[in-house]
Amino acid sequence: MFKFSALFSKVYLKCVELDWTVLLVIAGVHYTISYYGFVLLGETALLEAGAFPYYYATTVSTVGYGDLSPTSEAGRAFFVAFVLPGGLTAFTVVLGKAISSFTEYFRKKASGMGDFSKVSGATVIIGYHEHRTVNMINEIKAGSNTDDSTVILISMKDMPGNLSERFVKAESLSNAADLRRGAVEHASRIVVYADNDDLTLTAVLAARSLNRSAHLVCYFTNAEKASLLGEHCDAEVIVSSGVELVARELNDPGSSSLLADLVSAQSGVATFSITVPEDSADVKRQNIAEQLSRDHGATLISICQKDSGTHIYDPRGSGALNPGDTIFYIGEKRVKGSALSWTRT
Repeated sequence: MFKFSALFSKVYLKCVELDWTVLLVIAGVHYTISYYGFVLLGETALLEAGAFPYYYATTVSTVGYGDLSPTSEAGRAFFVAFVLPGGLTAFTVVLGKAISSFTEYFRKKASGMGDFSKVSGATVIIGYHEHRTVNMINEIKAGSNTDDSTVILISMKDMPGNLSERFVKAESLSNAADLRRGAVEHASRIVVYADNDDLTLTAVLAARSLNRSAHLVCYFTNAEKASLLGEHCDAEVIVSSGVELVARELNDPGSSSLLADLVSAQSGVATFSITVPEDSADVKRQNIAEQLSRDHGATLISICQKDSGTHIYDPRGSGALNPGDTIFYIGEKRVKGSALSWTRT
């Protein structure tokens, strides 16, 4: 008795809430009764192959072309008493439910309540700064050589209405459920740039616990907290270099604008990188430098060794490149690794 009562309550709630399952069952039952009602009444013109679904759809949607209709008195009475009112009601409710669900879906996305947990390979930005984040997105897209430009923002703040990126509003930047909704679990790249270093620290640790393989970059203003994170997480840490830039500009006027040009991919030239593929065969640094210069108008500036993480600023030397090393070059646009020959010539 208890199980029956619980089942009845569940069904009752679904009916009250106009659950999709209930609506589809009602529509299916009405369609079936209408069909067999006309079968019993001998309305053969409405029952030919493909005719009844067409007739039913045009009738209950009130389009009513008039090319098909019951011919007998009993058929017309059945249509007036059951088919039309029941079908029109079911159609109106289903259409209203669909519009409501469609509107609610986009309202949730616009208010940050959307769920992007199934999205893979996205670039996720955790934290929002009104002007800096927009510029960051533009830089990411300008410096990328991939067609996948999916960017998802996670923030505790409301987003401006003119922002076109996907957005998740979070209770906190370290909330696992919100980070999952923001596609962190399956992201290929993650940027953490919170309002302060404490928020950045916790957000990085939470993001890394969900995704061990993504390239994770974070920004700190305090070198001590950045160092603390580096001891416990493999994220790439960027520390504010404002003081150093001021000193460089003081000693070497114009250096700040030069460095800004090399950082930004939106105008002029910029600094890009390529990872030496695992199947490379004893290729020389000089050979890659010549290919970049001759074929792409780019200048090789350094080699970051995979094992030591140190930079070699002698790119045209006779030394060989090892698989996993990273080469850095200056160019007008990114060069794909597949555009270079990685075998010794």
